[in-house]
Amino acid sequence: MLLIVFPYYHFLIDLLPPVQTLLHQLRARKEECVLVCLGEEDCPSVTPGYTTLFVGDVNLPHFCVSSEKECEDYSAKLHEVLAAHSITQFDAVIVFDPHGAALACSFLQQYPDLPIGFISLEIMFTEELLLPEEHMTKRLQDMVLSRITCALVQDKERGILLVENSPLSTTQLYYSPVAPVAYTHTHLSQAELRTKYGLPLDKRLLLYSGALSELSRLEWFLELTHYLPLNYLLVLTIWNKKPNSLAVQRAYKMLSRRENVHFTEEIIPSVDYLDYCRSFDAGLALFRGTYVGWNFGKNMDFIGLASGKFSSYICSGLPVITSNQSVYRNLSKQYSCVLPIAEPEEIFQRLNALPNKEEYKDETSRMYSEVLDPEPGLIAFLDELLSKRTSCELRKQVALQSKTVTPVLSREALCVHSYIQLKLDFWEMTESISNLAVVGAGKHTCWLLQQFGNHPFLRKISIILDDSPQLDSICGLPVSKETGNDVDAFLLSSDTICDALRGTVQQRYHNPHILELYDGLPPGPYLKS
Repeated sequence: MLLIVFPYYHFLIDLLPPVQTLLHQLRARKEECVLVCLGEEDCPSVTPGYTTLFVGDVNLPHFCVSSEKECEDYSAKLHEVLAAHSITQFDAVIVFDPHGAALACSFLQQYPDLPIGFISLEIMFTEELLLPEEHMTKRLQDMVLSRITCALVQDKERGILLVENSPLSTTQLYYSPVAPVAYTHTHLSQAELRTKYGLPLDKRLLLYSGALSELSRLEWFLELTHYLPLNYLLVLTIWNKKPNSLAVQRAYKMLSRRENVHFTEEIIPSVDYLDYCRSFDAGLALFRGTYVGWNFGKNMDFIGLASGKFSSYICSGLPVITSNQSVYRNLSKQYSCVLPIAEPEEIFQRLNALPNKEEYKDETSRMYSEVLDPEPGLIAFLDELLSKRTSCELRKQVALQSKTVTPVLSREALCVHSYIQLKLDFWEMTESISNLAVVGAGKHTCWLLQQFGNHPFLRKISIILDDSPQLDSICGLPVSKETGNDVDAFLLSSDTICDALRGTVQQRYHNPHILELYDGLPPGPYLKS
């Protein structure tokens, strides 16, 4: 059983080619699969033949996880929905994107032997992070990426950027562009397709589809219309018909008055989209980072083969006019169907010299098979992941699996990793303990124990050999300074003087049961924030 953590709402499954390609491959392999996405249980199933589970509405402003508690809440929901549907075993997991890895962090820590595959649609660039929740999401993501089996990214340029901004290495990467599964041609002629979709027959048509916004170089559209050849019409098939941005609203108004611009009113179903594209003579794919969010900066400047728009045009046999980004410049040297422009006025020369679309049929087909076919990389990714599969039993409660911690790259990330792991270790090691004495309770250790919240098993807690200020409570219990013979265990709470503390306890108490909070962690001290 393969578990897929998809941190988006169900309707996006039908709109994202990587998800469709993944499910297509799993269906071909006859793999059992559970897809977990956001939303409520009354949402329609979008993956026929597979189990689709919904963990409810999760508030993710800016696609970020703002606290470790959100990870724990998601873990509890995930355990709950899996148990409710009698899913008791799984042997591998795939997570999508930084916030998907961050959400699943607490859940995955409870299954240390579970092989994990990561599919990157968006990259978190360290230098772009600004908000606290962005830093939190990045740290939690890196905790998961520090133990994954393999990762899938769209092209080698984005792979290099992903490695530079995560604990991954290039040896773990596989490449699969965001593209349709197959390159096919319709049996209908271009004229028949235009009639079907209500498009003009007497012009050459340039297609732009998607959202019109600052990310798509909004100001260029107003300039481009001045440089279109007279026999061309720019057709805008726009999703955001009622944009919130005043800039986009103004652009809509101005473009709607241009004689060489045509807005389509019809919403094209995804199953018909490639046929729709084939009714055009060329496609337009422009991108620019705006840096208004962590996923709208370099993710757009280096979008490359992560653009489903670009790949769909090529898959439909269209030459594509693109923005002047490095991936497209390099492709243009090998494939004449890729036409980057650095300035809006260059579009006139590009379109004026464009031969009939039929002359690009072999070139676009060759490019698809050599560059854009998403299946070879995905197949290799799945082969690697599923070769490491290990059967895991679903835990009946949210806590507790002790494991060896693998450090991530930075001390800051190690601190967050250690904090969550310490909580899981602490709850497990004290599951059968009712009366606990904390030995050598320094300021940082007491702070940690306070953050762990109410303990589900402890009934009494005391502190001995204390060098911290007076505390009223730890783990939801009043702190006692009196340690009697009824103590069940002694917790050594220092990572640097454990041997000395152990010796002191053994001298003072007969056959003490000694626990180590920092056992298995790299030597401290750890950050106190």
